[in-house]
Amino acid sequence: MKNYSIETEPRSLTEDGMEFFPLDIKPLTFGTRAHIHEAIEIIFVERGEYRMFAGDNEYSVRSGDMMLFRSNTIHSIFACDSEENRYYVLKVKPSLIFDLASKDSAVGYVMRFVLSGEASKTHWSSQELSQSEIYLSFERMKKTLGSMDFCLDLALKLSAAEVILAILRDIIAREQQSGITSYLNDSAAGQIYKAIRQINRRYSEPITAQSCAEDVNMSYSYFSRSFKRITQKSFKEYLNEIRISNAERLLMSSDLSVTEIAFECGYNNVSYFIMVYKSIKGKTPFSYRNGKM
Repeated sequence: MKNYSIETEPRSLTEDGMEFFPLDIKPLTFGTRAHIHEAIEIIFVERGEYRMFAGDNEYSVRSGDMMLFRSNTIHSIFACDSEENRYYVLKVKPSLIFDLASKDSAVGYVMRFVLSGEASKTHWSSQELSQSEIYLSFERMKKTLGSMDFCLDLALKLSAAEVILAILRDIIAREQQSGITSYLNDSAAGQIYKAIRQINRRYSEPITAQSCAEDVNMSYSYFSRSFKRITQKSFKEYLNEIRISNAERLLMSSDLSVTEIAFECGYNNVSYFIMVYKSIKGKTPFSYRNGKM
């Protein structure tokens, strides 16, 4: 059974917008149990073999591979190798990208690290990374971390920006190669991003597309069309996914009843909550409590 938790942002991440560190993991143990946070998290595996979970998906990750956990995605890491295990963790808050990028481009950049879909790239193999700009940027960051530079904080932040830039370029190149039409640079993207942040924070409230549209100064019809075009999901679909993800977290980390969790996540009708939960997760919320995972 997974234990979900809200990870408290370390002080360094709150103040600086990023952090970077290595983790040595004991054989056959969790590097981190399932949790969720606003930061974008990037894992570079130096040695060992792992099972990594991002949302409902599981990945087999080995030495030289990289994983990208998008903002507000439930994720966990389990070390499968019986030998030594080490990976590097880079966490970057979306606000750092806004600080560095131009106003016109920042939202499109950040949304690629926030929105996820079937075509979203999450796992890069060592073969894909070999001598790529992502790999070279990461290696430079490792050297920076091990240096005695008295400007280490600034050097690491600049190195983190290099890694994010290299990953972003790779994602955009893949979009172009696959012929995917991206609407993340749409003129309405900034307002939709504000709406997404509101949903993430207010999912337990009786939030509606109408109220959200008003909050971001858009008409209801334009907001609904733009939300669907940019996120590839309707407002209701996105809201339900956020609510159900948080319900899943509460099922794992609390002793609240299913009824209490339904109300906690914004559902006034328990039967409807169970129906939505099953449609998204493929199982009822009771299956966790009954050990039928």
